[in-house]
Amino acid sequence: MPRPVRLPVVSQPDFQQLMRLAHQQQWLFDYRRVAVFLRNPKHALLVTDLREQIQFVNQGFVTMTGYERGEVLGRRPDFLQGTDTSSDTRREVQNSLREQQPFDGSLLNYRKNGDPYWCNIQITPLFTVDKELTHFMAFEWEN
Repeated sequence: MPRPVRLPVVSQPDFQQLMRLAHQQQWLFDYRRVAVFLRNPKHALLVTDLREQIQFVNQGFVTMTGYERGEVLGRRPDFLQGTDTSSDTRREVQNSLREQQPFDGSLLNYRKNGDPYWCNIQITPLFTVDKELTHFMAFEWEN
């Protein structure tokens, strides 16, 4: 039996909120992976709906990007991209989402203050117990 994952105090409310959302939506996903990922409070986690509108971000996202939660909810994550963001990578992300497949890669994003940063991104489609795709979850951390 795996040992429970201890989260930093700053990550606990985010994990609890995400678990409530997962229960409401009846998602099937690796809860332990999320908990292990959130052990690092600098890691960003976000959830979008099928229209790619942000429904949830953790404190790590706020720290990484400089945007407060209220500024990003309902927006598409591509607002973080800019002129030097690879159009090929953007296309790869869109193709993965359209095909309901995971994406794993790096992307040049921009903070609220305009500073660029390289971000590793793993996007996972979220399916319900009935195998219906309802959301996408993105795990992000800086290079």
